[in-house]
Amino acid sequence: MRKLAIALVAALLVTLGSRPAEARCGQHCPPWLDAIGYTFAAGLVGGYAYGTGYFIYRDATDDQQSLDYAASEIGFNLLMGSIFSIGTVDAIQHGNIGQTAALGALTLAHGALVGHGVWRVYDHRSELRPEPQTVARFAGLAYATNAVLWAAQLPGRHGRGYGIAEAAVNAPLAAGLGYFAADRARGGATREAALLGSMAAISGALALHGAYTAIFQQRRTEEKIDFGLDLGLGAEVAPTVVTDGKEVAPGLGASGTW
Repeated sequence: MRKLAIALVAALLVTLGSRPAEARCGQHCPPWLDAIGYTFAAGLVGGYAYGTGYFIYRDATDDQQSLDYAASEIGFNLLMGSIFSIGTVDAIQHGNIGQTAALGALTLAHGALVGHGVWRVYDHRSELRPEPQTVARFAGLAYATNAVLWAAQLPGRHGRGYGIAEAAVNAPLAAGLGYFAADRARGGATREAALLGSMAAISGALALHGAYTAIFQQRRTEEKIDFGLDLGLGAEVAPTVVTDGKEVAPGLGASGTW
């Protein structure tokens, strides 16, 4: 029951953090709706404090922590640490020193708790006997998440760094899945070979897209000439056609403020 409560608090925090600030109705909200909102927010904060405090207290006072406890500690704190790390990056980008310090401290705290959970898992490694089907399901979920994340960004324009990252992540996956597909085919497992082969093809296509992007990424060719006399102003110059009303000739056109 306690783990379920912690999981619910984590899910609610994710949902609350993903809602834009504009969704608040402010002074137009009736008092009863404000009361519900504040009560809900207080419950989230209290649940978060309870969940985090629970793991800190157990880590400090209990030396006999089970493998199940370690897995719960990793899951909760990895989720919370990821949320606060996103907030930290955003605070840094906006130059908010106070938020950066506060969110950064929370990120480090959850990172330390994750590290403690990983150490406990290693300490109980002799008890790890996962079923093959469970391992396969987790591996399939991780692969599907990776493929969807990269595929969702295909329509956008990307630079060389993105292409290198895409190829570096998906090329090893394509090679490994291709090997396993060939091995299953030799063993007569046709269905598994077809599934692994399809996964290898998807990763291979993503790796090729990354390589193509890294090599043939589009460069912006616009050139800007400063007409502002070092006042921070400028104009864009582009080829155009000029005329005096009788004759037409090629020339340059400038637009902007200077």
